[in-house]
Amino acid sequence: MKNSKCRDVTSNIDFIKAMYTRFTKQPEQLKKLEELRSMKHRASLLPSEKDMRILGEAHVLSQNYKVYFVTDDKDFIYFKNEIQKELNIVVIELLELPHFTL
Repeated sequence: MKNSKCRDVTSNIDFIKAMYTRFTKQPEQLKKLEELRSMKHRASLLPSEKDMRILGEAHVLSQNYKVYFVTDDKDFIYFKNEIQKELNIVVIELLELPHFTL
């Protein structure tokens, strides 16, 4: 990835993990994490390592660019306000786009 804008995202993944870990201490966010864990049948309250790596890379890009993240992944959608506030990444639910409405 010679031309990648994302040089080293390791520290950003740690930042993302820390962000979600903080959510476990806040009742409203904890409720969302528990709902996601049940819905996705996973052991951890936190999103997958892959999802956190994606956010980490997007966070690196958001330092220099406006980042819009279009997704249908509820790990991002449930926390779109928090992600925008903490990471400066705008999460857009795929079905919010007129092109994709049913």
